[in-house]
Amino acid sequence: MEKEQYQSVIRFLFLEGKSRSEIKERLDVVYDESSLSMATVKNWFNEFQRGRTSVFDEPHPGVPKMATTEDNVTKIHDLRNPKEFLRRFVTVDETWIHWYTPETKKQSKQWISPGERAPKKAKTALLAGKVMATVFWDSQGVIYIDYLEKGKTVTGLYYAELLD
Repeated sequence: MEKEQYQSVIRFLFLEGKSRSEIKERLDVVYDESSLSMATVKNWFNEFQRGRTSVFDEPHPGVPKMATTEDNVTKIHDLRNPKEFLRRFVTVDETWIHWYTPETKKQSKQWISPGERAPKKAKTALLAGKVMATVFWDSQGVIYIDYLEKGKTVTGLYYAELLD
């Protein structure tokens, strides 16, 4: 038997003026072992005494029974799937990029004929210039590169402005 049917019987007997124990006795006679407990009878009797007219449960506050949505399932899947978890990380690093790097001795080697002298190499300045590059990347590759302006320093404010 549905609980609303039991509650309807309790309401009917309540409206007839029966007491809690009389209602419980009638339910036991009619429904035997499938009868409601005395606590349940008292609870519904008190509800009807307070003026309740409906025998149906009222909506409960809090999380709805159907909180399962496609969006929620996707979010939980992403949290629980370690491969997806690692894909969300973004890493940052700074590196100096040199504008000019002279050839090494090994790079400037060339073949010459026997008895021929090697060509003279002009001396070059070790570095013509450099710039600081800030690189952001994730598991898919480089996301963003920023080149620090001359005279600026890397600070928390620099990162805050960079991320805006």
